[in-house]
Amino acid sequence: LSWFFQQWFVTYRAARELMMNLFGSLNIVQVVYLAVVSSISEELLFRGALQPYMGVFFTSCLFGLLHVGPGRWLSAWSLWALVAGILLGISVEQTQSLWPAILAHFLINAASMLMMKREFRIMVAQRERAAGLLSRISQ
Repeated sequence: LSWFFQQWFVTYRAARELMMNLFGSLNIVQVVYLAVVSSISEELLFRGALQPYMGVFFTSCLFGLLHVGPGRWLSAWSLWALVAGILLGISVEQTQSLWPAILAHFLINAASMLMMKREFRIMVAQRERAAGLLSRISQ
């Protein structure tokens, strides 16, 4: 699903690039820590505390609104979070447990941050090569 959003939505790519610049320089321990904290806290709030009273759809809408893009605008990133929220909410309804949603949320966040970290390293290497070429040309 992420691939689809990245291919078709400019706003998703813009948000992903911003996130890549934020998370790209993190080490593995920091990535795991952020993935654990965000998955547990967001699932406790949205699926654990809000969903029993608001239902899957409205809780997922709030989850999508929390995941806004740069400049606080709604984007394809928000839409992706809405869809993920619905799927996570359904998993809680079906299993009567937060653990599958927490695990799925952790895996999504960790995998996303690790991919962004990889893309960030590639981007930095390309910029360094380009800067090296420019300095050789200008000499």
